[in-house]
Order: sequence, then structure tokens, then C-alpha cells
Amino acid sequence: MLLAAGCSGGSPGATVPAPRAPANAKEAVQIVVHVPTRTGAGAHLRSPRYISPSTQSLTIVVQQGANIVLSETANLTPTSTGCSSTLASTVCTLTLSLAAGSYTATVTTYDQLAGSGNVLSAGQGVPFTVLAGQANHIALTLSGVPAGLFVAPQNTVTSGSMAHGFTLAGMQAQSFLVGALDADGNFIVGAGAPTFGFSTLSGSGWTITNPTSAQPGVFTIAPATTQNSSATLQITATYGDTTCARSGAVCSATFAVKNDLPTLFVAACSTSGCGNGDAVLVYEPPYTGSPTATITSGVDGPIQIARDGDRNLYVSNADAGSITEYAPPYSSGPATTISAVPAFGVSVTSGGEIAVSNLFHVAISSSILASSPIDTLPMYGGGAPPAALDASGDVWLVPDPGVVEDFTPSGFALGSVDVVGTPAALTVGPDGTVYVADPTNIVIAVPPYAATQTYNATGAEAIAYDPSGDAIAAVGSPSEVVVINSTASLLKTITSGVALTTPALLFAPQLVACDDGYDIFVANNAAQTVTIYQPPYTAAPISIPTGYVPQGVLLGS
Repeated sequence: MLLAAGCSGGSPGATVPAPRAPANAKEAVQIVVHVPTRTGAGAHLRSPRYISPSTQSLTIVVQQGANIVLSETANLTPTSTGCSSTLASTVCTLTLSLAAGSYTATVTTYDQLAGSGNVLSAGQGVPFTVLAGQANHIALTLSGVPAGLFVAPQNTVTSGSMAHGFTLAGMQAQSFLVGALDADGNFIVGAGAPTFGFSTLSGSGWTITNPTSAQPGVFTIAPATTQNSSATLQITATYGDTTCARSGAVCSATFAVKNDLPTLFVAACSTSGCGNGDAVLVYEPPYTGSPTATITSGVDGPIQIARDGDRNLYVSNADAGSITEYAPPYSSGPATTISAVPAFGVSVTSGGEIAVSNLFHVAISSSILASSPIDTLPMYGGGAPPAALDASGDVWLVPDPGVVEDFTPSGFALGSVDVVGTPAALTVGPDGTVYVADPTNIVIAVPPYAATQTYNATGAEAIAYDPSGDAIAAVGSPSEVVVINSTASLLKTITSGVALTTPALLFAPQLVACDDGYDIFVANNAAQTVTIYQPPYTAAPISIPTGYVPQGVLLGS
């Protein structure tokens, strides 16, 4: 019996025994083919031999030496002769008549009837032996013929596609799926699938780890750590037979990758105290060398930093009572300086307006040099943090003691009373979830803000969010960083290398930041370092000695 068992919901090794024949007579040799149902829930992934769900017919050519002794075509549909159908597959039995002896077989499957249409799989020159008077159990593995190769990310921090290129966020290696497709777009899996290897055609600094036998469809790409790096990678499919030599077989393809690593800005006071030679330090990835720029002119008690769509940098200087603006590459003095007494916050809205926080109000202006603000929003003067911005452009602030409210971008009209607390810092996640750090808790309000939840975090001094919207809070006592979600559940606690104390200035809302690859940056003012923690946050952090007392971190593309 010749067994060409394909993907099925049943046992791929199931056979139909051939009747015993008299000596010197021809033997009945049967081929049993399982064609999986296309809608079968993953049935085609369980079988070790590739038969496409689109299979409609096959041809078999049997040779003895150079002589063709048999050539047949059979249809493989539920209504074809010798076929029956189940929910998982169509099972077809083809009976051949061959004398005892040694043979080779070439089997080819097609997506149309009568051996026509696209070739889906094939087994070429496969040897088998027919024994007289015995049930012959011959296993045949067909190779899926690739009409295309695919690569898809298996992670949440990679964007793009194989056709248009992938962008990898962060510095960590990311996992991808790789596979081959037949002419009808079905995955080629199992023993009939190729193995895959990768090479770099252009670009440097990228590391590709090939699939393993344990995970033949998974590989990783580690991005280059130089900012704005790109590469062209080639994927090659390899078979143990001549499948790739077939006309129309696609066994190689290329795709492009690039990284997305932000510039790191560190607002810092002198080790002699704020106002005595302060700076904003600029680091490019991998962040461990010397700053690419050290901005000192006009920097005096830097407490919050922001950037606009043109990459201009804005610094609120609490000691000088000013907002200073710097143009890239940040190698010269401020392009603009305005007074804002006392200046303890600066942000840029999604519409490009500049929001400047002082002790009693937030001024929204079309630019830093606007003669008059678009609007002036009330700010509680009893110790409220600078304003926070959400993805819609709303401005969130503290107009009254213990109350956080949002002002919509349409004229910045007062919204609803959303969160009650005594805020030291606040942030708004991409889904609108509001996180407020107060002296004893992190207060959480999820749209439509009908109720709040709390997470106990005594001494929370700063708060940010990661790409999924979870909150990252810097806690001074004990000195740690916690990651919590919108249900107030603790996801992670980071203590290694965290050295936080009460900030040297009245407000320091940017002690933590997170890039799109979930790398967490922490301004350790007590240790005069910035540490970078990479998922899953179990390894020692990257530590950047600054020579200053960091007051805040900002990430920008």
C-alpha cells in the first residue's frame, strides 16, 4: 500500500489494508489521501504530511527503472469515486495493481479536477517496494510547492508589512513568523514544508536568529542600535528534494526593516544645586556614550521639557522664570526666550499649540512668540502639577484643590469633573485612562470616568504610560518603579538600580518615560544616573552616568 496521508483531523497514519494476493499475481496497492477541510479548525496544522485544503485531484506515475509501468489521474472531491467526506477532511482511496518488485513514484496534486490547474504539492522519484502476499505499508511525504513566502511580526512593537517594510521599536530582539504559501494561499506546514534561513543583503548592525527545529516557523530580528538604521533581508526556503527547481516555485524573497529608536533628553541640575550650571543632555541610541549635545545656555532649574513636530525643544526653567526654545541639533543657545514666572511646565498639544504652566494658570498659545494666548485655563496654586495632554489634544489640569479636569481642544472649554485626588503628577493614557499620583495612592479613572480606583503607592512622584496604556510610576519611598494597569493591578515592580529621592525642584513630572518598544527610562536623581530597563525587566539595567542630578527624561523621534 502506498500511503499519501495529508493534513487531517484523523490519524495521519491510518491505512486501508490491501487484500492478500496469490504468489506471482499483481498486488492491490492503495493510496489513501486525506484532504483537509479548509474550514477545519486548525486540522491542517496537525498532520505531518502536506496536502493542501485546495486539492482537487492528483496524478501518479510509477516507474520500474526507466520504464513507466503505471500512470493514473484521480479526482479527490467528496463526490469522487472512492472518496468520503467528514467535517475534518475528505478521505479518498485509490487502488493500483502492481506486481511485486521495486518502484519509484512521482505524485503531484492540483487545485482543479483531472490533474489540471495549479500544482500544490509533489513527491518526485520516491522509492517503494511491493512485497508479494503482504499488506504493503508505504509512507509517502509530499512537499508543498511554494508560490510565495511570508513574514509577519509575532509581537506588538513591530509595525508594517513584508510588502512595505517593517519598523521595529525599542532595542530588544523581536520575534516573527515565517512560512510558505501554496498557489491557493494555504500555509505549507509539517514534514512537507521547507526550512528557512536569513541573510542580510544591505545594512549593518542587525542580528537575525534563524528558526530552530523546535520552532521551525519562528525567527527573531534584533535591530541595530544606531538611530534611523535600515536593512534589506533575504529569506531562503530550502527543501530536501528538487521542489525549488520546479517552474513557478518561489524559494526566496526580500523585505526591508528599519528601527525606531528615540533621542533621549535629560533635564538636569548641577550637582551643586539647581541654578548653578544646569543642563539638558541629549543622547542618541544606544545611549551609553557621551551626550551628543549638552545644552547649558539659558538652562536654569530645568523642570519640564517638550518637543514640537519640527523637533524644536522647549525647556521650562523654574529658577529663571523662563521658557527657552532650542532648534536641532541643539548645539547653540536658545532661539527664543520668554518670561513665565514661575515657569514649571511646558507641553505641546496635538495641534501644535504651546501650553505653559505657571503657578496659577495654563496659557495655550499658537507659538512661543504669540502676542496673546488662545486661552488661559485656571490652575490651582497650592501645589498642582503641570498640565497633561491626551491623544485627542485635551488639556488635563488641576483648577481647584483635589480636582482634575479636562479642557477640550475646541476652545478649551471646561469638561467634566473627572478625578478627585491630591495630585503630585498626572498622565493620560492613549485610551483616555487618567492616572493621578498623589502622596499615598495612584488614582485611576477610566472613561467615562464615573468611578475611580486606587493603587497604594506612598511617595509616588512621577507617572507616565507605556504603549499599551499601562501606567509606569516612580515611587520615592521605597525607591522603586511600578507598572500597573487600569484595574489597579500591579504588573511589575522594578527596584534594581532605582535611586529616587524627592526632586530638587518643586515639581518633576518626568522622572520616567517609556518608548514604543516598552523600554523604561528612569531619571535617578539620587544616583545621578539614567537607567534603561528592557522587557521583561529582569536583567540589570543599562546605566548612564550623567554627572548631573537628573530632574526629568523625555523621548523624541
